[in-house]
Amino acid sequence: MTKTACVALLTIAVLAGCGKDAPQNAQAQLTTKINELSTRLDQAEQEIIALKETDTTAPAANGSQNIAALLAGSQEQAMLETKHGILTLRLLSIKAAGNGSKVQLQIGNPLAGVISGFKFQLEYGKLDENGAIVEDFKKTREVSLSKKLNAGSWTTITINIDDTSSSELSYFFVTQPVIASMELREAK
Repeated sequence: MTKTACVALLTIAVLAGCGKDAPQNAQAQLTTKINELSTRLDQAEQEIIALKETDTTAPAANGSQNIAALLAGSQEQAMLETKHGILTLRLLSIKAAGNGSKVQLQIGNPLAGVISGFKFQLEYGKLDENGAIVEDFKKTREVSLSKKLNAGSWTTITINIDDTSSSELSYFFVTQPVIASMELREAK
């Protein structure tokens, strides 16, 4: 039922219950309350619309997202939506390196252009036995690549994480992708 229909039914019910003996003050108070509720309903609808428009975590129709989640031990690939198109990521390995770790990722560029100046935010940390993020181990850093991402191919990168041992790395979230430039071949 629409908002207008709800307000109309409520108004009819209120007015039907108000006989000529009902005090004018009570009828005015009910009308005021109906108007207040109608205004609040309008505001709630506008807030819902605004939330839907700004929801950046909802998957797009093709399953891509602006966040790529990679889990230790998983062979799954994750899609990352950028302004230029979709990239594919997969976690190859996590190895101990001194007091820290070396993480190898592959970034697949299925696009037709060579990507330069790719950077992103990397959140990493530990998951508990239920798969929830352990907040004490959660860290974030920016990663900037000097390598180009060639068109139609995988590029392997190594990320040194000096502050976290490999046993404390269960997940990686890649977010906020930025591509400085994309080079396309000239038509012949």
